[in-house]
Amino acid sequence: MCIWTAGFYSSPPPRFGAQQTSPAADEAKQALIGRVQEYYKLLQDKKFRQAEKRLVAEESKEDYYAGKKPDIKGFDIARVEVGA
Repeated sequence: MCIWTAGFYSSPPPRFGAQQTSPAADEAKQALIGRVQEYYKLLQDKKFRQAEKRLVAEESKEDYYAGKKPDIKGFDIARVEVGA
């Protein structure tokens, strides 16, 4: 199970304390962070079709295109939790 939260901030986001994790968990976390950063960067650049190919599930694509797209000026990933 992966949980990610992204926030849009006008000031620096809060930071959370570091926890000891396994190398596999660190690798999974970094991979997830990379995908989420790429997705939000594409949304920020208004490249919605490219963003759709990165993180939108097939069964969600109709809702994705029907919905209003956010006008993202900047983003920061505040916290990522990767668990079983």
